[in-house]
Order: sequence, then structure tokens, then C-alpha cells
Amino acid sequence: MIEKVRRFFQTKRPVLLDGGFATEAQAQGADLSGGLWSARLLAEDPALIESVHRAYLKAGAQIISTSTYQIHSDRFAKSGVAVGKLEALLRRSVTLAESAVEETKELVHQDVLIAASLGPFGAILANGSEYTGDYGRHDLGEVEGHHAERIAVLKDTNADLFAFETLPRADEAHCIARLMRSIPSQPYWLSFQLLDNEHLANGDSLIDLARTLASEKNLIAIGINCLAPSLATQALKTLKKATNLPLIIYANRGEQYAEGSWQGGDESSSFLSEAQTWITQGAAAIGGCCRVGPSLIAALSCLTTQAQESQ
Repeated sequence: MIEKVRRFFQTKRPVLLDGGFATEAQAQGADLSGGLWSARLLAEDPALIESVHRAYLKAGAQIISTSTYQIHSDRFAKSGVAVGKLEALLRRSVTLAESAVEETKELVHQDVLIAASLGPFGAILANGSEYTGDYGRHDLGEVEGHHAERIAVLKDTNADLFAFETLPRADEAHCIARLMRSIPSQPYWLSFQLLDNEHLANGDSLIDLARTLASEKNLIAIGINCLAPSLATQALKTLKKATNLPLIIYANRGEQYAEGSWQGGDESSSFLSEAQTWITQGAAAIGGCCRVGPSLIAALSCLTTQAQESQ
């Protein structure tokens, strides 16, 4: 499995990721209020999940992410969903993605990987702390338990890789790496949330972290996600100095999440020009995160095709 995924990231054309799952789900009419966010659809509207996946596949995505970013037993319990359903819902997330791939294969005509989306500990707190790294009174043992619970279920599914996303702290990244050493045949990537182009959201050094992760055998890529396209461009330059691992970027549209809503500048007009720079600088995979839908992913697909044809 690891070699299959590694080869996927070694093509001349950058691999195209999907965009924001919740973004497209809301565009299709989903109500994502409450602490479960897009994960609630696993229990309430699985057909819509397939529809979101199909939209991104038709836009050209080569890797689609499951709707499991914010899923965890504590969050399910607080939202009134029986905790016993957690394992079944995690497995359902993968089978729904598989179904969408099967339904679109005649149209897509390309290999597709399924990434199990795994958000940081801050995501289950539902207070925006994945954008700051401030976990308050919660210790690293709780952080490890959060990740271990989901890994234990998803490792026995048909997910091609694990995507640990929006990580705001170095200690959390190292915690995940330790857990993943116990399943060396399972490929994964780590993607970080940043304060600036050299520091994670909590102030930890991005360069130091990237260098220390280089020896992890089943870590197939590292990257950055859910930050402004212009900052992503700067951070890519930083990462290129620190590691030879394939680099992935999936930016948002430039707004920042604070006080329960997206605020600030919108970089939609410059998203594609920044993405062109990511391609030129050798990003192995590019895509979108929050506020980026299928239309922008389709435009990215055109950019990656042009890049391949020009070589």
C-alpha cells in the first residue's frame, strides 16, 4: 500500500485533492449546525455525502477525503448520537467514498485514492482551537487517545491513506507519528495550521518539525492546509528548505476562523495565481480546504493539466 501511494505522489503532474467537504455539503443544502459539523451527515444523510464526493470527482479530484474530520466518541455523546455507532459510522465514511468512486469511474477515467480525514484534537473541542493550538487544560494523553481511537477503526478499512489535518502543534504531530509506527504498512500525511510561514499556530518551529519527521517510514508527505493562499506560498518555500518529503498544499480562500465564523480578507481572486506558484515550486499535491468548492477544484485541474502538457 505504501509504495502504491508513494508512486501516486511522484508523477510530473501535481496530484489534485478535493476541496472543503462542509463547503460543498452546505451548498447542497446540508444543515451543519452543532458540534459534529459535517460528520453528522454520516448518521443523518449519507446520500448527500456521496453527492459531495461525486461533485469533487467530476471536478477532477484524484484524492477525496472522508467526512470524518471532527468525529470522536465524546463529541458524538455530547451531540446525542449513541457512542456505539462510532465504529460503524467511521467505516461507513470509507464505503460512501468507495461508492462515489465506483459511480463516477466511467466519467473520471483516472485512479482515485481515498484519504481518511482526521482532524486535530482541537477540532472536537469545537472552539476554534485547531487554529491556535491552545488546548487549555487538556493534556497530551487526551490528545493521543483522540487519535488512537479513530486509527484503531480506520486501519481495518479500505482507506488508502490517513490525512491528519490542520495540526497546530508539534507535540500533537509527534504523538501521531508514534501511534502510526505501530502500523508501518499504513501510509499517512501530516498537514499543519500556521501562525506565519515559519511557525505552527502555537508558535512551534515549522522547519524543526519537518526535519524531525523525516525518518518516519510510513509518512508519505507533509504539508499545510486551511490557511490563506498567499501564506501557503510562503510556507511552501520554508518547507522546501527543511525536507525532501513530497509537499502538499490545500489552502482556504483567505478568511480566518474566529469567534465561530469566517472573517477577514477573501483571496479568491488570487487563489489560482498562487496555485500556479505552488505547481512551479514543485508541490506534489494541491487542493482546497474550507470555502473552496468544486468550481475552484475544476480550475485547479486545468492548471495541473497545463503543467503536465508544458513539460
